[in-house]
Amino acid sequence: MRVCQRSFELLAGSFYFLAIDNESFLSDHSFAMKHAHFGLAMLLLATGALAWTIQGGQTSEVSENFGGASARSTVGQEQTICTFSIVAYDPEQQEWGVAVASKFLAVGAVVPWAKAGAGAIATQSHANTSYGPKALELLSQGKSADEVIKLLTEEDPGKDVRQVGIVDSKGNTATYTGSKCMPWAGGKMGKHYACQGNILAGEAVVEDMAKAFEEAKGPLA
Repeated sequence: MRVCQRSFELLAGSFYFLAIDNESFLSDHSFAMKHAHFGLAMLLLATGALAWTIQGGQTSEVSENFGGASARSTVGQEQTICTFSIVAYDPEQQEWGVAVASKFLAVGAVVPWAKAGAGAIATQSHANTSYGPKALELLSQGKSADEVIKLLTEEDPGKDVRQVGIVDSKGNTATYTGSKCMPWAGGKMGKHYACQGNILAGEAVVEDMAKAFEEAKGPLA
């Protein structure tokens, strides 16, 4: 966990956790503080998790012109931002969740996307925010996580600098890291979760994220 702690200190930015289920209410641009009762609480040094709850069938929204986890400044230059995230599914509670930590402020407005009954996505590293609504539409059509990542990246000329994690309606997961993402960059998948990050201290960051999630008990939020 020391590597995770070091990376979080380097990020020194913001952490958001979004969880949705089929019975929750819509909180539109107003956030409720919760603790992430699963492994991310340990991962991020027991910091409070900022949770968005979204009613079944509703979608978190963000402008496609927003900069993403690699934000565009007012002078058109791209700022390199280090980010790590997890997407996950709880089959008992029928919940889908996304959590992300980044040096990029208000990262929750860019990276996490989720829709009850469909799945969840984290789009980061020179983030293509169009991935969010496109992925949710494809997931709603019954596409698997693997199929969605393939469809998103094959038509994106910037796919080499993208990073994406997806969990679908059945809890299947997929993670993608472009070949030109800044090191260390990569991901790890397991049963009902996918972790991914870029500009990290090393592979141990995502390994420890996965370990923390696998060993944690309780609901996503």
